[in-house]
Amino acid sequence: MNLISGNMPPDQTRWGSNILPPQTKWSFVTRRVNRLHISGIAKDLTNVAAGDLVLGQVTALNRHKKIQLAEGRLSELYPGDHVVLACADAHVPEQFKGSAELNGDTSDLLTPGGLAGKMLPHGRPPPATRIKPLGLLRNSRDETINLRDYAFAKRDRAVTVPVIGVAGTAPNAGKTTAAASLGFSLRRLGHRVAALKITGAGAFDDVNAYHDAGCEWVADFTDAGLASTHNQPVANIITVTKTLLSQAEGRCADVIIIEIGDGLFQHQTETLLKSAYMHNLFNGVILAAPDVLSALIGARVLRRYGLPPVVIAGKVAASPAATAEVQTKAGIKVASGESLRETARVQTLIKTGEIDFARDIKNRQRAKIVAA
Repeated sequence: MNLISGNMPPDQTRWGSNILPPQTKWSFVTRRVNRLHISGIAKDLTNVAAGDLVLGQVTALNRHKKIQLAEGRLSELYPGDHVVLACADAHVPEQFKGSAELNGDTSDLLTPGGLAGKMLPHGRPPPATRIKPLGLLRNSRDETINLRDYAFAKRDRAVTVPVIGVAGTAPNAGKTTAAASLGFSLRRLGHRVAALKITGAGAFDDVNAYHDAGCEWVADFTDAGLASTHNQPVANIITVTKTLLSQAEGRCADVIIIEIGDGLFQHQTETLLKSAYMHNLFNGVILAAPDVLSALIGARVLRRYGLPPVVIAGKVAASPAATAEVQTKAGIKVASGESLRETARVQTLIKTGEIDFARDIKNRQRAKIVAA
């Protein structure tokens, strides 16, 4: 706990000699924050912005009964718990959207990773776990602490190593499984693999999956200062991507895997994949699909974006019949997450050029891999 020295502004609060209550739970998205920088808590929520850190108290347990901690584990939530969250926009497809707004009486825990805001339901999703915002965390300069204060410095250096993208036709199509499995095999083949998640809502699931696969360096958009990428301009996402790529290559990665969240028709993903930057970046893109129809349509969409897939993975690959249909109808190889963990299979894909590690650095030509 950080001890208060000197006088605090009248709109700030403290618990005894400590700034935060004992046993406050810090959520995953706050993991880069230096807690010693906290000098006070401001009750005024009028000008809250995305990324601002808020101290909240759990008042009602509903949708989320656990919180992902900065330490990388799940914690049960109890009524009265104090939690540090980041205000953010959020989007859970087919369930709800959330806006970066805080109400002084009650607000919502939007995601278990630690996003706070106002839930805007679609249909009839379970009600949100409710929190009472107690105030915004302030630093010694009397400024609201924001995740961007602890982000990697923005960088834009030329990428000189192979970059493999992973996209999906929908959320939960199998993107992370495919990417982590590929990372595992590349590591076993002697590569220094970095894995990056560049869009989505801050959570430790994908980050942990890449660590479990043995990727040497793992990061996501929260490391670049964003709690969530929902409603962020694509230019900001590209800046995040450049920064994370520079960090990965600076840590001696010789191959980088990038996962793009949501599905191909989500507006942000669509715009991102259509961008000239992505066309010039990827040595290939992995497409994950849950079923035959999604795989065929997804392959067609990626071709239209100028990123023709050559391998399809995801849940569709779990069915021999579906695998045969995709290979027959689309003429594209199908690889399950399990087969991508087989180093011999991945080595064959590299040798045959389906995973093309060649890169013309001068012209930044896009290579020709996509695994779906």
